Amino acid sequence: MPTQDYTSASPNYGAKFTAQNRSSSVAATVTANEQSDRDNLLHFIEDKFKSGIKGSLTMENLRAFLHILVKSVRLQRDEGSFGVLTSQSMNISTSSASRFYFGSQTYGSSYHAWSQNTTAALSPTVFPSITGSYSNMGFDIPFNLSSFSCRGTMIHDGGTGVVDIKFYYLDGDENASSSLLNPVYIGQASVDCVVTRTGYAWSMTSVVPVPLGKKVFMFVRNTGHTASIEKLKVSFVMYYNTVSESFTI
Repeated sequence: MPTQDYTSASPNYGAKFTAQNRSSSVAATVTANEQSDRDNLLHFIEDKFKSGIKGSLTMENLRAFLHILVKSVRLQRDEGSFGVLTSQSMNISTSSASRFYFGSQTYGSSYHAWSQNTTAALSPTVFPSITGSYSNMGFDIPFNLSSFSCRGTMIHDGGTGVVDIKFYYLDGDENASSSLLNPVYIGQASVDCVVTRTGYAWSMTSVVPVPLGKKVFMFVRNTGHTASIEKLKVSFVMYYNTVSESFTI
């Protein structure tokens, strides 16, 4: 007899919990003494659930094990899997509507003033060409990210107009080529700075996962540039979710 497909029974399992009519948005409080580590959980199984011994499995022990197990594991609906990669603020003295700024060649992307730029017409299908000497301007990804996002505030200090922000990831610089390889478009945001010296919120969520070891580059363009020098003040936080986008709450 073939093994039953567990997905066919999943709706029935879910219905049993839905029938409880509990819709609290607050996670249940769990104290440390209600949790256990893996060694103790495994020892409990070996000690309380013995094979071939009549009466070994009791409802009390089963309930105790399930309670401690549920309280000891991380549940996505309660805890989530979000974290912050980096947070910073900087200013950009823009001099053209066609330039995408992406850091400081000397000090990298964490510097307070971005001046390095490219005039490439970046888009989901037009990728940046970045030489190895600019690899310090990328944000290093320490583990696989199912979802990568960036949220921030944009202030146009010298005028008004639309500012574009675009994100890509590339391979690290391993001296195999003069340029960083395999660019991939992550996502983009646009913010219309209608009033000068006023903060406008913007956000971007990736359209693709970002793998371990890649470098994320952020590009900022003052599309509405009209004067000789116009300053942008930018603050942002890059954050992530390590759970697949197929998981919904």
